[in-house]
Amino acid sequence: MELEFDVTQRIRQACEKCIATLPKSDELCAKLKQVLKTDSSTATIRLSTIKAVSERLRTTADDSSGDIWIHQILRGSSIHVDKPETKPRNPELVARLDKIKKQLEEQEYRRMTSNVAVAQQNDESDAMFPAVPGVRTGQETGTVNIKQEMA
Repeated sequence: MELEFDVTQRIRQACEKCIATLPKSDELCAKLKQVLKTDSSTATIRLSTIKAVSERLRTTADDSSGDIWIHQILRGSSIHVDKPETKPRNPELVARLDKIKKQLEEQEYRRMTSNVAVAQQNDESDAMFPAVPGVRTGQETGTVNIKQEMA
């Protein structure tokens, strides 16, 4: 895969200068016209095309032509990297992974709750809070007399 660069204004200017020096039937001229036609935000150009432009400008240019070397033409541009295509996942694999994930979550939950004592009857929960009124199941709350509770 050949390197591609995002087209900048500097690259566009170099392409326009090169087109002016090429015959209209030249293959490079057609490539450069295609690059200039595309939208500036999505346009890319191959490194081999930039090399050809640079070489053409150096052979036809006078001493005051300016940006004719590859590194000068590419200044300010960045390498264009296509986003990789993501393959759709196999539905069977997704279902298996979900099943395994649920099993692991359930095992982790059981491991975390294995040492927690579960109250089986209301009697056990009553024994946990004997001095606090209203906590026992079925007991109504009323006014609390501190002296009675302390005794």
